[in-house]
Amino acid sequence: MVAPTAADGDFFKANGFAVVPSLIDPELLREAYGAYDRILALKELPKGVQLNERAGAGLSDPQNSMIRINYPHLADDALRRVITDTGIGEWAARLLGGEAIQVFFAHMIHKPPTPEAQYKVGWHQDGQYTAFFNGDFVTAWIPFTPITDDSSPINYVMRSHHYDEVIGGSSISKSGSIDELKANMLSRKQIEWREQAVTGPLGTVGFHHSMTIHGIRRNFADHPRRSFTVH
Repeated sequence: MVAPTAADGDFFKANGFAVVPSLIDPELLREAYGAYDRILALKELPKGVQLNERAGAGLSDPQNSMIRINYPHLADDALRRVITDTGIGEWAARLLGGEAIQVFFAHMIHKPPTPEAQYKVGWHQDGQYTAFFNGDFVTAWIPFTPITDDSSPINYVMRSHHYDEVIGGSSISKSGSIDELKANMLSRKQIEWREQAVTGPLGTVGFHHSMTIHGIRRNFADHPRRSFTVH
């Protein structure tokens, strides 16, 4: 495991994100990739697990639709081992300057390769959805495949966590392209918009601050992109 350093913490504080290559065992992530199919094959979901159809035909065509599964680690042992990986906990705690870390929400997303614009995650800040939470938190984005510029990487807007809440994002939304959502945000607040895509080999993890603006464009690769997001 790559151990966090003081320089990593300083970069996170300045820019609102950190990218860690080779943090999680690739073999575990290959096993976790299949969790989507295993969960959908269950006759009954465990208590707490939720399926959300986001784009496409939904559960009638799950391989070609964008679907989010909330709390999937309650239904799959491989995902449980990912979410309890000591590397994620150590990095999240160090980046926040804390001694311990606690997970309060997690979800998995399946994104098929498609040219259609609605298969995206619009620009947003995680903190805008957590009025119940007092203070900052960190999110870990864990892809289950190697990530290139074509395979739907998460994109961080550098230093955007220094702004207050920016209205105009949409998270996972069918309305408007991701570039139209960007224009909407910029019309409401003057932002120095510099994007950084998270790419890297299998095992790479992206961490971001709860107020960092981020979004994900559609998948241009020839295979589905599955990822696990842990708050």
